[in-house]
Amino acid sequence: MSDHASGLVTNGHDRSYSERELLIPSSSRSLVFNSTIFCEAMKLFNAMKRYPILGVVVVCGVAVFVPRTRAQSLIPEFRLDLHYHDAGNGGNGYPVAFGYDARATDGIDTAFGEAYYPPVVGPGGFYLAFQISDTEASLIDIMYKPGTDTFTIQYPLVLSAFEYPATLSWDRYQIPSQIKAITIAPPGNHTRLMADMTKQDSVVITTDLSSPDYALNWMPAIITVYYNFAPAAVENDFTADAGLISKASVYPNPMVSNSVLDLTMNDAALVTIEAYDVTGRELMYISRNVGPGDAVMGLNTLPKSSGAVLLRIDASSSSRHETRTVMAMRE
Repeated sequence: MSDHASGLVTNGHDRSYSERELLIPSSSRSLVFNSTIFCEAMKLFNAMKRYPILGVVVVCGVAVFVPRTRAQSLIPEFRLDLHYHDAGNGGNGYPVAFGYDARATDGIDTAFGEAYYPPVVGPGGFYLAFQISDTEASLIDIMYKPGTDTFTIQYPLVLSAFEYPATLSWDRYQIPSQIKAITIAPPGNHTRLMADMTKQDSVVITTDLSSPDYALNWMPAIITVYYNFAPAAVENDFTADAGLISKASVYPNPMVSNSVLDLTMNDAALVTIEAYDVTGRELMYISRNVGPGDAVMGLNTLPKSSGAVLLRIDASSSSRHETRTVMAMRE
């Protein structure tokens, strides 16, 4: 799925799915269901048609929802699988993965195994998914690969463990050489690095407030893929010496009614700014062409509500694409 290399996917995609069968344990003896059990089974069947990633298994007369992915018929150019385990022996027994492919579209690509499903707690009481809106998610997130020599792609990953500490792991040798870094950081603060997936094989999520891997930094965490270039050293205001965007910061921050986004561009680009609250609800959308040098974009169309606001800034030119995130506060 993709919003042309943006980290979140908006609603409104095709949600048509084929019929799913109800999984009922087989038996050598005939199974006789009374009308009550049959009615409940039909309710479960209808739920599965609406949310096809949820399978149903009947165990000792109790129906249990378990995540189930769509059948995959296409192999993406890049895919990295994630594995989760926590101190309470919780873990994902189903695929959770992200990647990219030039064939990916703006919708849910069932051929890559993507599927909408409502946020639900996984087996053992943990939650692990790629956030695509405030009400829906996907266990597999294959984004559109831009046709440029260098680019960044971001994936918001929400991880809430059942019992801490929890470990997220992967096989870094699945990462192609063109990818120079895959960073994990809290939204709006990519200087607070929690992991570089090209240099390590796992990360431990804790409840230690002093740790970069503090649990709340994972709700969501932002995974950023750097293709054919390494991330430059940056300051807290996102000053960098490479890419389309040289600087992006909100002033003043915490925001007031006339706050602005200050941009310094290294080259002309189409700049799109999307604002989200902590639930993932879109608050603002701005898109305009910006020339090289300094530019100011007003944020006065943001709703006058308190709390954290995540600004996602996408810049695209004929040869490059870059995405930055900035976290701002409204008092």
